[in-house]
Amino acid sequence: MRPVELMQSFSNDNNMLKKMDIVSKLLA
Repeated sequence: MRPVELMQSFSNDNNMLKKMDIVSKLLA
């Protein structure tokens, strides 16, 4: 895996985590 692909998958995970965080706050 190239570093660029790694970075992209990292930022995708990060965006998912932020969305999950927002959703959990809305549901709380």
